[in-house]
Amino acid sequence: MKSITGSVIKDQSIYMLGFGLLMGLISPFFTLILLKLPSSEVLTPLYFSMCVIAGLVVGLINYLIFRGVVYKFLSAMAERIFFFQKRLAAYQSTPASEETYRAEECHIDASSTDILGEISEQFNNLIDSVVNFVEAERNVDKFLDRLKRSLKLEDIADVVLEAFSEYFGSQGSFLLVLERGEFRLVKTQGVDIQQGQIQDTF
Repeated sequence: MKSITGSVIKDQSIYMLGFGLLMGLISPFFTLILLKLPSSEVLTPLYFSMCVIAGLVVGLINYLIFRGVVYKFLSAMAERIFFFQKRLAAYQSTPASEETYRAEECHIDASSTDILGEISEQFNNLIDSVVNFVEAERNVDKFLDRLKRSLKLEDIADVVLEAFSEYFGSQGSFLLVLERGEFRLVKTQGVDIQQGQIQDTF
C-alpha cells in the first residue's frame, strides 16, 4: 500500500480516524434498517453528528492504543539499536580498551507470545551474534599483539621467506632489516650472500 504522508505512524492515524469517520457516517443507515425506526427520527443532523463524533472517538482511541503498544515496542527497539551503535563506535575508536560488551544491556523484552515476541527474540539473537563477533575480533587482536611482541623477526624469518618465494616463484630469497641506517642480513634461503656483500651493495 502506497504511503500517504511518508510516515507509517501518520498513515496509521489517518486510516484509523478515517475508518471511524466512515463508521459514523453509515451508522444512522444501519440503525434505520435494523431497528426500523422512522427516518424522521434517525436521519437528523443531530444523530448524524453524534454518530460521526462517536466514530472519530473510537478511531482516536484505537490510535492511542496503537501508540501505547506497538509504537512503544518499536521505540524501545530503536533506542536499543542506537545504544548498541554508540557502544560499537566507542569500541572502534578505542579497540585497546579493556571494557567488554554485555549483550544483555542491548536486549529488549521478548516475553510477548506473538509476532512482536518473535521479532524481539530475533533482535536479541542478532545482538548476541554481533557481540560475539566483536569479542572474538578483540581476542584475536590481543593475541596477535602479544604474539608480535613476544616473537623476534628471526623466529619467523623462514616462514616469511617461504611465503614470498611461493608467491613470487623465486628460487632464492633473503630478508634484510634496516637498523640505525644500515641493513642487517637476517636470513637467507636458496642464495649464498654474506653481510659484507649487503653493506657493499646497499
